[in-house]
Amino acid sequence: MELRSANLDSRMEQLQYNNDGFVDLYISPVPKGLENNQMKSLG
Repeated sequence: MELRSANLDSRMEQLQYNNDGFVDLYISPVPKGLENNQMKSLG
């Protein structure tokens, strides 16, 4: 898998927002369906 970026940005349209307008970010494990909210590492 090629990693293009190690950051997430609130302007990224693919992020999944909660009903309250906030975004939950995940490192590991990531709940199914929320993979776009995963913080990937470069190490």
